[in-house]
Amino acid sequence: MPDTKTAAIICHARYLDLAAFGDILDQKGYRVRYYDAGQDDLALDADPDVLITLGGPVGAYQRSDYPWIDDEMSLLSRQLHLNRPLLAICLGAQILAQSLGARVTGGTLEIGWAPIELTEAGQRSVLKRTGEQRIPVLHWHGDAFDLPTGAQRLASTAQCENQAFSIGSALACQFHPEVRARDFERWLICNTGQIAAMREHSVASLREQARSHADTAASEGQAWFAQWLDRTYS
Repeated sequence: MPDTKTAAIICHARYLDLAAFGDILDQKGYRVRYYDAGQDDLALDADPDVLITLGGPVGAYQRSDYPWIDDEMSLLSRQLHLNRPLLAICLGAQILAQSLGARVTGGTLEIGWAPIELTEAGQRSVLKRTGEQRIPVLHWHGDAFDLPTGAQRLASTAQCENQAFSIGSALACQFHPEVRARDFERWLICNTGQIAAMREHSVASLREQARSHADTAASEGQAWFAQWLDRTYS
């Protein structure tokens, strides 16, 4: 293992970045490089020590419209094959599930902060405290995926059975554990059209939820993300 570890970050929309998780990678001495899907070559020059794929506004199943999805699926499969740490969030989790042969489809729209319910496997995972303390986490998705063969379901919500799973060196979360209140302001700007069409939410109500829950959820997310990084190299 080199002295300076590398973290490759697959970004599908620039307002969906590492947010609070970037601080943890900095603290642990990772050299971080972002790769923009659709612009940068996802056939990386070198295999990263850690690969993180983030959220995005497209569907994992829109492969004919977005050919880079196939490239990303290959990249995630390689990281798993090498048994190197892989964290997949929201769209990233959907693409990972798809790369493992699971079906990804349009599901029930789930937006706002709500706690997750842990499975027995989840109670043994780094998500243990998030679930047991019923910490509201950010949900913002309209697609859902089947549990990949061989994966362990870690968490669910009433609207989404597969909120988190683990398989091999990978951890996948449908929810967003990385977003602080200040990060969420960019979400309000970049999703203005979608928010305007909502009946149950408004910019003001979502901002108030963020003020109430986002920093607590992100702090807890940082804690388990740091723990997960440590476990992968223990």
